[in-house]
Amino acid sequence: MSTTDQPLPETTAPIWRALQSACRNVDNPFRTPILSTIDTETLRPLARTVVLRQVDPDRASLIFHTDRRSPKVKQITNHPSVEWLFYDPATGIQIRAAGAATIRSNDEVSSNAWAKVPAANRPNYCAVVPPGTHLENNAAIFPHEWPPEGPSDEQTESGMANFAVVVTRVSSFDWLQLSAPVNRRLQFQYNERIEKWEKCRLAP
Repeated sequence: MSTTDQPLPETTAPIWRALQSACRNVDNPFRTPILSTIDTETLRPLARTVVLRQVDPDRASLIFHTDRRSPKVKQITNHPSVEWLFYDPATGIQIRAAGAATIRSNDEVSSNAWAKVPAANRPNYCAVVPPGTHLENNAAIFPHEWPPEGPSDEQTESGMANFAVVVTRVSSFDWLQLSAPVNRRLQFQYNERIEKWEKCRLAP
């Protein structure tokens, strides 16, 4: 079956399932999407790769983890509108998800998420300087008391203070399939008034 013979998604359900599958498969290209934010001080759009950690279709939410000292946390706090970009080169499917993001740190949500962070990932949140800091030569990034062989699990617990969960409430999907002989594109917009997703076809 060619890509153009495959049925177009009639609802957002196939999109949510595809994103949920990415959370469980480290090789799925949807697992590492691009997240774009707005810097209100410079009015620049800023984009970076994040790891999709959780998908909640019931709450229309996409979730990733970050260091709460990172610039994107300030950007989201000042301007919560964000956009996610997913792309699978094997299928030619691109998904853009737009919505409003919320930062959760030092609360029950972040504590529950931190408990599931693998020990190997926890040092990422233990740097003594914020992400993006300009470093002088030989400047220390991690605590000086850490042994050369790496920190203990107890030592990495300090990272919880810098850990944040970013939750995006999705309000629209733009679904595009790059395929021969023609590309195909749909938009799903959530209508708050009737509490339903509305679909329309778009020119690719």
